[in-house]
Amino acid sequence: GERLCGVRCDTDDQCPARTTCSFGVCLPSMGSECPETITFEGQLQGAEAERPNGGQARYEPYPETYDAGLNILLARVPPLTADGDPDPIFVDLPIDRATIVATRAYTDDDVPESQGRFWIADGQGEIEVSIDLGIQGGTPNFAVRVGQVISFRATRIGRYNQKPQITAALDWVLHDGEIPYEGGQASPNAEVYLRTPTAVLDRSDLNTLIRVTGRLDGQGGTCGSGNKCWDLDYGFGETIIIRTAHEDAATGHCVTFTGPLSAFRGNLQLDTVNLDWLRVYH
Repeated sequence: GERLCGVRCDTDDQCPARTTCSFGVCLPSMGSECPETITFEGQLQGAEAERPNGGQARYEPYPETYDAGLNILLARVPPLTADGDPDPIFVDLPIDRATIVATRAYTDDDVPESQGRFWIADGQGEIEVSIDLGIQGGTPNFAVRVGQVISFRATRIGRYNQKPQITAALDWVLHDGEIPYEGGQASPNAEVYLRTPTAVLDRSDLNTLIRVTGRLDGQGGTCGSGNKCWDLDYGFGETIIIRTAHEDAATGHCVTFTGPLSAFRGNLQLDTVNLDWLRVYH
């Protein structure tokens, strides 16, 4: 009749889909509606933003003439093997005036995560930079933030969960006040290409900065390091996994993810390693 039956619980993990643990009982999650117009731009918060955010959104691809050398570098990344990721290789490849398009979160460590975990792009492609934070002098000698234009020499490249990566580099240069290509905006507030997918995402899109919106579906099960995982219907093909530790994320809520496309064990994933990449609508 007018009664509402519920399963007793201690956490959301013990509840069925589309319910959350409230006052010890699994109750329906009301969720939230998705806005008609999406304005969330993640880390792209302009020159006045706090480190490591910055830059300004660009909704058209970079011109193909914007060539920082990433096409040559990406062509040298070793291919996948039958067992998965290949061993990294040593190289000496110059990168000239690439744009930083995303970073991991700033941390209070001696060397913040954002200082050695970031993504760069030009008109030819994009790649993740994942430098060992414990190597003295291995990370840039300036405070890294989105919207900067930088040069360096890549000295080791490889893959992690299939994603191409630069894992070591030298001779970091920050081009403060310089434009990376004709008609572009000057560093450290350069334009960052932000793409809203118009087709099914695949592995060729790995490390691309994307913006997708949809509802969190599933039970939101735990998936390591304090994160939970849901399925997200972004409008094309099958759902994609979204992984986050955002405290407001719950089944049925609408979210916008603005960050690089990742992968885990061969599956595409939206991994919110920086909470500034996720907006949860209430």
